[in-house]
Amino acid sequence: MLVMKKEIVEREEDLVEEFKIGNVHIKIYDTYCKNKTPEEIQVILDRCSYIASEALSRQKSI
Repeated sequence: MLVMKKEIVEREEDLVEEFKIGNVHIKIYDTYCKNKTPEEIQVILDRCSYIASEALSRQKSI
């Protein structure tokens, strides 16, 4: 299976949130949504929500 990885450059000026949950250090950048229309951003957020929901429902069934 061929996996294409999009290289995203993380620039400090694009860092919008940074926090820790337990031992996990989380940094959120707005690079992916920059220069997108509100509609395109909503599609991205809907997709993220779907992925998270699927992951959580699989976790519950284990």
